[in-house]
Amino acid sequence: MTAQPQAIARRSTVALDPYAFEPGSLAELKELGREIVQSGIFPHIKTPEQAVVVAMWGRSLGLSAVQAFEGLYTVNGRPAWYTWLLVSLVRQHPECEFFECVESTPTRAVWRSKRKGRPEIAKTFTIQDAHDAGYAQRNAKYKTEPEIMLSNRCASRLARQEWSEQIHGMATGEDILDGEVDVVSVTVVDDGAKDNDAKLAQAVVESLEEAPPDDTPTPVEEPEEGAVTTPEQPDAGDPHVELVEIQVAMIEALADVTEGDTDAARAMAKKAWSANLADTSKMSPSQAEASISKARTLLKKCELGQAIARCAADMREMGVKAPPFPKGWEQGPWTFTIKQLEGTLGGFERRASEGKSA
Repeated sequence: MTAQPQAIARRSTVALDPYAFEPGSLAELKELGREIVQSGIFPHIKTPEQAVVVAMWGRSLGLSAVQAFEGLYTVNGRPAWYTWLLVSLVRQHPECEFFECVESTPTRAVWRSKRKGRPEIAKTFTIQDAHDAGYAQRNAKYKTEPEIMLSNRCASRLARQEWSEQIHGMATGEDILDGEVDVVSVTVVDDGAKDNDAKLAQAVVESLEEAPPDDTPTPVEEPEEGAVTTPEQPDAGDPHVELVEIQVAMIEALADVTEGDTDAARAMAKKAWSANLADTSKMSPSQAEASISKARTLLKKCELGQAIARCAADMREMGVKAPPFPKGWEQGPWTFTIKQLEGTLGGFERRASEGKSA
């Protein structure tokens, strides 16, 4: 009787938590960054500071740290996201019925998408479009890999047009090579003294506002032998962190107000912040704590503006004439009172309701 071979491994029946090893604080994230760089698994992540920023960027998109490291690469020295990740994020949106490629050839690509309750939208990008825009002249891949390039560019254009709130200004490698979008980079400086979490957080916000000319990270100086160093402090409860999150949320909300123009949204958010609050990195903890209430009010105004802009977009799709925006709207919703914005939103919603019943 032949002995039956025994299994050397058994499949676990317990579902694994993909976020089980996620860092829970900025201190843990910095430690993860050091481990990632030392491992060499992600060669495009060259410094712990880069790892920290990529992970924070990924978390704002709903990605785990490892997913962010895997989905990001560099093009011409700048950070870029793979198109497959952009498509995956759009498809995860609860209102996305489909986001798919319906045609892909060396001369033409067509992608289509549909949001629940709205008509289907299709986007076409052809090799002639690439030539007319000058992309094919600058990027040799339109000759060597035209089918891939056209499909990827078509997908990213459709995503930015219809799903800006989901992709938050993500740029793919094709976008960067073609020079269609500006991509931010972040330089984080650590002077070897006490770690300043607020300074690190502010660096992320500044990167959303204006891309520096040189995105080479500044090397971290090691303390001299025998020097006394201050251990890292966890950022739990640090009001600076909430202020940074509010700034990022403002940019995301204003992207709808500016009809998907993320550069304009960043400029509008920066102007709103500087007109009402001080530089976050220069605030003491008590000053930051005192500023949170005002920052939340700013965010609420931006979110009301986002709701008004979306309501106007819905009416355009229905063929209903929207009410005029209030005078000064181009300056940003933050210039109005909450009561004024709520009144404007109510008027837009009533007009939209009348259009649906007509």
